[in-house]
Amino acid sequence: MSTPSPSGAPKPPPPAIIPVTPLPDPIFVQPPPSTTAQSAKRARTADEEVRHAHTTTTA
Repeated sequence: MSTPSPSGAPKPPPPAIIPVTPLPDPIFVQPPPSTTAQSAKRARTADEEVRHAHTTTTA
């Protein structure tokens, strides 16, 4: 018989189940990067457009 924790409470095996939940997280995290890249590109194009507009207005 192995000696249980000093507090007498069972060892924390359940927490090990929590780390398993993050697994699906990466799947959800993967799609966002492409969207962020797209939005970043859009933001860049928008910035360029604004810059061009400013240049034309100033010119």
